[in-house]
Amino acid sequence: ALEGEIRTVESILDKAKDHVNQYQCQRKRVKQIIANACIDVLNKVIPSALKQKVITIDMGQNLNLPNFLVEQPGDTYYLLPLTIYLVGIVDNASFDETTGKFQEKMTAYVWKEGEADCGANNICSCLLKHFQQQGWLHHKINSHSELTIIADNCGGQNKNKHAVQFLMWLVEAGYFAKIELFFLVKGHTKNACDRMFNLVKSGYHKKNTYTYSQLLDCINEHDQINVTRMEEKDMFNFLERQDKFYKPSASGSFNRTHVFTIQNLNPTLMLKQDDYNAAVRKDDLLPTSS
Repeated sequence: ALEGEIRTVESILDKAKDHVNQYQCQRKRVKQIIANACIDVLNKVIPSALKQKVITIDMGQNLNLPNFLVEQPGDTYYLLPLTIYLVGIVDNASFDETTGKFQEKMTAYVWKEGEADCGANNICSCLLKHFQQQGWLHHKINSHSELTIIADNCGGQNKNKHAVQFLMWLVEAGYFAKIELFFLVKGHTKNACDRMFNLVKSGYHKKNTYTYSQLLDCINEHDQINVTRMEEKDMFNFLERQDKFYKPSASGSFNRTHVFTIQNLNPTLMLKQDDYNAAVRKDDLLPTSS
């Protein structure tokens, strides 16, 4: 009985060690990628043609409108407020010309309940809007650029087949030479977006907001945050379209995967790894492939 308990404890310790090694590996690689992107900026490469681009994406906590956090709400306490959705996209290699230093900046994509839902379609729509605003969707300028996207391990919005298929389409269409999707390890998902969301909360919790425009101004008041309003015309149904072009990913290994890589040499071939140092598994999503 004692030997069995010892083996159980040793197994738990081995799993904990593997977990720590996995998260450290992911963090180390992310820091290296951000450093490479910063080098491109310092070398004064044209922003839209940067060879290495790196962003962090995350879904923020829903906001309410109206917001009465400063005072007692009275009878309005029993009313259901309008939900405001918030998606943050941080440029991890943003250089401030005024200070001469790198300073992360977030674009906050915001829309109201009733204008669109909150899921994979909406995350992809925000990414598409961001790439358009950054001038990244130009074949001739950007076809040699590599994009790394850092995200937490949330399956509802970020970690799902539709988000991966959307990125696969961007590579196949010739907008990027390579896209890597990095998911931080569960329990260690604190990222640049979370720091920016704290800035949003610091203003949101200190004032009452009655209108949508007031709420947008509240989010936009910090110099590290730029708010962009998403409208119905900005939202697309990627799920319906992509299912016609790509077959579902192989079942059983998606959740454990923390690195997805798509390259222009074979854009329908998805490379999957449990972490950056782990063995590579191949998953061909071409509908006609066996």
